[in-house]
Amino acid sequence: EDSGTEEPVHILAYYGSCGPSRFEELEKCLANIRDGRYMRAKDMLLKLKNLKMPLKWEHVARIAGNGVAPGRVHVARAMVEAGHVENLKQAFSRYLYDGGPAYAT
Repeated sequence: EDSGTEEPVHILAYYGSCGPSRFEELEKCLANIRDGRYMRAKDMLLKLKNLKMPLKWEHVARIAGNGVAPGRVHVARAMVEAGHVENLKQAFSRYLYDGGPAYAT
C-alpha cells in the first residue's frame, strides 16, 4: 500500500541456507508487485480521465522517477501539477482515498 510518503523500502537477503534459487522466487514476486502497481496507476489515470481530469502516463512516470513503479502519491502530484487539485491532501481526500472515485485496486 502506498501511504503517500517517500520512505524507501530496503530488502536484505542473505544466501545462508536458501541459496540463489530463492532469489529467483523473490525477483518473480517483486516483478508481480511492480507490474500490479503499473496496472493500478494506469487504472487510476483512466478513472481520472472519465472524471474529466486527464493526465498523461509520461507525466506520472516522470514524477515517479526512472524505474520506479508509480503509486497514488505520484498520481496525486501529477494532479497538482496539472491544476486538477490544489494540493496532495485534496487529491487524496476527494479522489484517491480508499474507495474514492479514482481509487484503483
